[in-house]
Amino acid sequence: MSGIFHGDERIALNYRNQWANVPVDYLTFAAAYDRRISPKFLNNKTIGISGYFLYDRAGDSSLYNSKIGISGAYIHKLNKKNALSGGLGLALTLRGFDDANLRYNSQFNGELYNPDLDPGEANFQKENNLAYADLSAGINWHHKKSKSTRGKLDLGVGIFHFNLPKDTYYDNSERLDPRFSLYIDGVQQLSRKFDLLGRGLINLKGKESEAIVGVAARFYIEPSRAKPLAIQLGISHRLFKEGDAWIPNAELLYKAWTVGFSYDVNVSDFSTATNRRGGPELALIYRMAKAKQLENKNCKIF
Repeated sequence: MSGIFHGDERIALNYRNQWANVPVDYLTFAAAYDRRISPKFLNNKTIGISGYFLYDRAGDSSLYNSKIGISGAYIHKLNKKNALSGGLGLALTLRGFDDANLRYNSQFNGELYNPDLDPGEANFQKENNLAYADLSAGINWHHKKSKSTRGKLDLGVGIFHFNLPKDTYYDNSERLDPRFSLYIDGVQQLSRKFDLLGRGLINLKGKESEAIVGVAARFYIEPSRAKPLAIQLGISHRLFKEGDAWIPNAELLYKAWTVGFSYDVNVSDFSTATNRRGGPELALIYRMAKAKQLENKNCKIF
C-alpha cells in the first residue's frame, strides 16, 4: 500500500506501551514515510515508494527488535474508480538482548543465589545478537466511488518472511515461517458530514493466527476537502483462538494532520495479571499535497 492515500507525501509516527504494569512490558516505536511519483522513464506511470523504521523492547533482558526497510509499489489505474497495485519490500532486522540482569533456577543452590553457577544455557551463540534480511510482497485493490465523495475500499493480501530468514539464538537451522496478512479497509459516506468506517485484518503464521475487526464513525465539523476538520470514534476487537482485547479508539483529523489514540482493554486470561490494562497507542500522521500542472496525468483516483 505504498502511496495509497490522498496526497503526494505522508509521514507517520507511532508509539505504544503495552502491559506497563507487569514485568514484561513492551515498548514499541515506528516511523514511516511514503510518496507517489511518476517518473518520465516509466512514461509517467504511478509508483509508490516508502521507507520505515521500527523498534521494540521488552522484559528484564531488554530484548529488542529493530527493523529498517524500504518498499515500492506499481499502481495501475484500471478505470476511473479502480486501481490495482503490487509491491515488494526489503528490510534489515536486528535482534538482541542483554543477559546481565537474567537469573536462572539452576543458579540457586537451594538456599542462595550464586551467579557463578552454570545457567544451563550453553547452547546460546557467543553473541546475543543476530541480523537477517526480510523480504515481503503484496497486492492491493483500491476502489474509489468518485472524486466528489469520501467513500472508498481497499482489499489486499501481503506475505512477509517469504525468504525464510534464520531467526534463532541457538546453533540450529530454525527459520521464520512466512506470515500472510489479509485485510479490508472501507469508508462509506452516509451524508455530507458523516462517514461509517469498517476494517478487518487476519494474520496467519505457521500454527499461529490473529484477527482484528473494527468499526468507527467519523463526524465532519468542516467537510471541505481543502481544510477538513473531523472527529472519529471507534471500537475494535482482537482475537486469537478466543477474545483477547477490546480496543476503543479516537481520531482527530485537521487539514493535513491526523492524530489517533487507542487503548487495549484485556479480556483474555492474562487480564488477571494486567487488571485488564493493555496499553495506550498514539499515532501522528501528516500528509503533503503539491499543486498539479494541468497536463499532469498522475493517478487521480485517490
